[in-house]
Amino acid sequence: MRTYLINLDGSQERFDTSRVQLEQAGIAFTRVSAVDGRGSDPRAHPSYNERRALAFMGRNISGGEMGCYLSHLKAAQMFLDTGEKYAMVLEDDMGFPADLAQTTTEIVNWLEKSGQYWDLINIGTDGMKRHSPLHGFSSAEQTHMLTRAHYFPMTTGGLIWSRAGAQNFVSSQNLIFAPVDNYLRFWLTRTNTGLAVWPPLMKARGEQSDIDAVVSKSRGTATAERHFFYSLIRQRWFALNKIRSYRHLWMERLRRRQPAG
Repeated sequence: MRTYLINLDGSQERFDTSRVQLEQAGIAFTRVSAVDGRGSDPRAHPSYNERRALAFMGRNISGGEMGCYLSHLKAAQMFLDTGEKYAMVLEDDMGFPADLAQTTTEIVNWLEKSGQYWDLINIGTDGMKRHSPLHGFSSAEQTHMLTRAHYFPMTTGGLIWSRAGAQNFVSSQNLIFAPVDNYLRFWLTRTNTGLAVWPPLMKARGEQSDIDAVVSKSRGTATAERHFFYSLIRQRWFALNKIRSYRHLWMERLRRRQPAG
């Protein structure tokens, strides 16, 4: 499984910390030079759809959020340019455990044997809602559960792509209308093809991400760039994702209650 580390040019300390941790875990990796969108206007990018962003998010995305999206697209395309079946994409503000290679290998091996279809696994989420357990396993420190994430987590610090999933994601590059974490939740909550590990295999080191540091994710962009009905649009988006995730959860529970044969 190829491993890619997204790192902004000039963020040498973050790179060195990540490199040491990944070397200790026995993981060879390829550095992905992050797209620096800080201070830029996403509306200048040909792939950005402002009309759909305002309709979907109720606001324009920031330059930093565009850079983060493009950085993950870049990593996914680098993976697709190889012949590998899977790829792990990491952000340089995460802490990587020494047994990361063993645990991720176990996850992928189990998925191959079980025949489960999936597009993306979140291994660094900071919370879980509405999920179904698939497979339990242990790391050096604790027991984890691989789950079907009906309500896909928003964080992007640690991801594992299938080849089909990366191809589906890259096909979105001609229509960018949300930050990458919002888009992944929108897409994977609709398709129910996202997985997640809980507790996560890795956690953030407590540093703000360089590639989208200009604007806090919790408060979005400046009020002047928001739609007049920003709050209503945001509530609608949350409600639709919530309804979809509950539907997937109920269908999964119903399926598991049905007798085999």
